[in-house]
Amino acid sequence: TKENGKYMSGLTAADDTARKEATERFARACFAAPPPASELGPWLAAAGVLPASVHTAVQHMNVGEIEPALRGLSKPTLVLQGRLDALVAPAMARYTASIVRGARESAYEGSGHAPFVDETRRFDEELAAFVEAAGRARQQR
Repeated sequence: TKENGKYMSGLTAADDTARKEATERFARACFAAPPPASELGPWLAAAGVLPASVHTAVQHMNVGEIEPALRGLSKPTLVLQGRLDALVAPAMARYTASIVRGARESAYEGSGHAPFVDETRRFDEELAAFVEAAGRARQQR
């Protein structure tokens, strides 16, 4: 998204304090509504362990470079997208679902980057149904 840069740029900072602050901004941007502080702590801890080099690689990732890999997928694929995502544009989910053979896209209108937090019940139910259907399809082969 246009806003993505303001969340990503500080994640590559050499200064630990700047990177910690950027990590917190990034983590908060993942949600449509911020979770309680008690739930945000583990997110910050998990996000904080990624080295700056990983964030740099993500920022320089070229969709055209990964397209062949996506087109080559032959496994059941569910593309989930929070429509309030400040980090990845909804068009990316539509694009991904369009190039992965047999992929199914599911939009979460009230979610940000983390629909599994913003809409936990729906996410859990949808993922369970998807896994069950994929298992049935595999057994039929």
